[in-house]
This record gives sequence, structure tokens and C-alpha cells, in this order.
Amino acid sequence: MLSLRSQILNRKNDNFFGIAVTTRLPNLTSKENDVFKSDALHTYKRALEYLEKLFDYENSPFKMFSCLKLSELPKLTDLLNLAKLIKDHINGDELYEELNLIKLLPNDILNNTEFTSSEKWVTFFQSSTAQLKNIKQIVQYVFSVPCSNAFVERVFSHMNSLWTDERNRLGIDTVKAELVIRNNITFNCSEFFDQIQNEKHLLNAVKNAAKYKFKSLQ
Repeated sequence: MLSLRSQILNRKNDNFFGIAVTTRLPNLTSKENDVFKSDALHTYKRALEYLEKLFDYENSPFKMFSCLKLSELPKLTDLLNLAKLIKDHINGDELYEELNLIKLLPNDILNNTEFTSSEKWVTFFQSSTAQLKNIKQIVQYVFSVPCSNAFVERVFSHMNSLWTDERNRLGIDTVKAELVIRNNITFNCSEFFDQIQNEKHLLNAVKNAAKYKFKSLQ
């Protein structure tokens, strides 16, 4: 949302309406040119007002999340504020000791622009032998927050294709299981076969009728 507002604000301040429009503006009369620019700038203004009405840029909790980017070391006060926000029980003294361990991260990891923030945290957790339970609670919570509703909308789209009029007797658990597989399993057929052939417990469950709960009621 910050990026979107910044893009619109830059276009408004620079009177930029796109290259295709800019190349055609000279073909308009002076009056038509002024009318178009006035309408376009008004559209930018309305868009900014709409964003600022629906999104609290100044007090957004997402601002607090920025301390976990690992472009620089997070501060203890920022992590404690996050702990209050997510309402998890965090031991402040232990968190301080865990934070000091982050300082041992090599600078080439912190300064590596090819690493995403999540990849940096994974590297940190993998390289440390300590439990790091407090800071891990905070990181897990923050990185589980979706940055948009695109994933949720995709899940609903998949659900509509699964739960059709022809399959209207599917149980909720079955639909949920299919959605989990569709959205989380990336194996192709050969990889799935190699993965599942040693999962005896799962194969036994597939073969028997235990998965059909309604049969136990008959």
C-alpha cells in the first residue's frame, strides 16, 4: 500500500500520465490539454484520498513489522512493541539475549540484497544452536500475515471449481484436504509417487474406509 501511494503521488507531482498519453497531448488544443490534465490530476487526488481513508498509513502495524527486514539489526524496543501487538507471552530478558545472537550474523548475509528477509531469518535460525523461542514466536507471527488477499481469493476460486453442483455431497473436510493439496503440493506425478510409496500409514488410510466418517454412522 505504501508503494502504491508513492507511485500515485509521484505521478501527480510530476504531472505524468503515461508515455502513450504524453505523446498524444500535443495533438490536443490548448483548452483540451488543460481540461485533460485537470481531470487526470483530480483522479490522482481522489485515488490518494481513497487510499488514505481505507488505510492508516501513519499508525499502521505494518510499519512495526519493518524492524524484521534484517537490512539492519532490529532494536529491542521494536521487538517488545511487536510482542505487545501480537499479544504473545515474550520473556524480555531472554529476548535480549537472543537479539545479541543476531549480531553474530555475517554482514554478507545482512547486506545481501539477493536474500529476502525471510531467507535471512531462515539462515539465522539454521545457523544458531540456541532455541530462540521468543524471537521465533515474533518472526513466525509476522511472516504469517499475508501482504494481500490474493492468496485467499485464489483459494476461493479453487473451492468454486471443486465444490460444484455435480460434487455437492463433498464433505467440508474433503474440500479442505483438496484445497491444501492444490495450494501447497508442488510435486509432479513422478515426484509424488516417489514421495508417497514409503508412507505406509498414508497408503493404508487410502485403502480402507476410515476416511469416510459417515460410514461409521450407518
